[in-house]
Amino acid sequence: MNRENWNRTQYFEHYLGQKCTFSLTAIIDITTLLEQLRNKEIKRYPAFIYMVSRIVNAHVEFRTSFDDEGNLGYWDEDNACSTSSHHAVCDGYHASLFIEELQQLANNFHDWLP
Repeated sequence: MNRENWNRTQYFEHYLGQKCTFSLTAIIDITTLLEQLRNKEIKRYPAFIYMVSRIVNAHVEFRTSFDDEGNLGYWDEDNACSTSSHHAVCDGYHASLFIEELQQLANNFHDWLP
């Protein structure tokens, strides 16, 4: 990734320099999803990992990281079970996008749940 031509460079460098973090709590209605998971005898955790992975892999902003040599780039695909540390710039827009897509996956479980 060429940081000089990247449209998110100024945001990335600002927040990287701040060394800031944030946590987020959101209410997601999974009532119907939970019912279907119980009916199909599927545990919640694997379903949640699938949902998060699907969203992360759909957006390059959530897969941004440094390689072992300190070069900025992004993963072609993120494995939710990996222990790699990501430095994604997650602003309010991307946080809300993530939450909205998580709710959509919960609402539309019939599209992806076996």
